[in-house]
Amino acid sequence: LQLKKIEKLEDLKFRLKEIESLGLTEDEDVLLENERNILKNSEKIFQYSNECLRLLNGDENQSISLLDGSVLLLKNLHELLAIDKNLNKFLEELSGFSSSLDELNRYLNSYIVDFEFSPQKLESIQERIFSINEIKKKYNMEISDLLDYATKLREEIISFEEIDETIDLKIKNFENSKGIVLEKALKLSECRKTIIEIFETQIKKELLELSFKAVKFKVEAKYISGDDSDLNGNGVKFTKNGIDDLEFLISLNQGESLKSLNKVASGGEISRI
Repeated sequence: LQLKKIEKLEDLKFRLKEIESLGLTEDEDVLLENERNILKNSEKIFQYSNECLRLLNGDENQSISLLDGSVLLLKNLHELLAIDKNLNKFLEELSGFSSSLDELNRYLNSYIVDFEFSPQKLESIQERIFSINEIKKKYNMEISDLLDYATKLREEIISFEEIDETIDLKIKNFENSKGIVLEKALKLSECRKTIIEIFETQIKKELLELSFKAVKFKVEAKYISGDDSDLNGNGVKFTKNGIDDLEFLISLNQGESLKSLNKVASGGEISRI
């Protein structure tokens, strides 16, 4: 059992180390795929970005750029709006469109300036994507699931490492409880011994009055044998009534030894007793 526990713990630690060693972050694979796609298509990025900027800002072949055209369009619409209020719905939509064109222009300009193609970076990203896909395939989990699984592994490892301490504590508590039960059972036994002396005397008196002239009566008390606890080298058993096994012994005739009441007395005598 201990060997199996050690093997299980080693397996849990191996899995956790394998996942943690990658240093995964939420949605990392999605971000890396996008970044790889950008690096692999650098020529297209420059081509299309420059074309968009040319359309937005114009060149020697354009009489007016999209940006200037949108500004002029809005200016003329404002003039028309003073005449026809029905044009207001178009003005609202085109105002947002003009702002979007301006924002797009700034983004594309900074995009091209900041963009830097690096074969080494592309190779590094591809290797990272490969490692992530391998771990995802092995455990048949997405990154979010792997991160949750790593948390569960940590908790299970802690539980396994603390299980011996937990077992020892429970054994200690159990032994303490047995000691308390035994202590109370022994007190009950001592009370019974005191009562037994009084009880024997009273029973003998009653039996003499019922014409049992040579009667002898005794209550034999001994501990119930078992393995619930140890008492002076002997095993005892706990019951709801303590650890005592009580038996009534009786001798009805002169010279007879004491024997169990059930074995000695006749039916009529039992009734009288």
